[in-house]
Amino acid sequence: KGGNANSDNSVSVTDLSCIAGDFGGAPSTCNSLPLISSDVNGDGTVNVFDLVMAGGNFGKTSPQPWQ
Repeated sequence: KGGNANSDNSVSVTDLSCIAGDFGGAPSTCNSLPLISSDVNGDGTVNVFDLVMAGGNFGKTSPQPWQ
């Protein structure tokens, strides 16, 4: 949701690092939950849209999902 790649209910440097580390490739799991990944918008690839979403919600808690 909203760039929260590791499901800790906030968007932080940890989320950005996970997304940036997979940029241009296949998504990976950013924590132990199998449904949470670096592909935060769910389009099947880690791209600029994932980074934009995370950047736009950086520092927020309970970020909003991709619309």
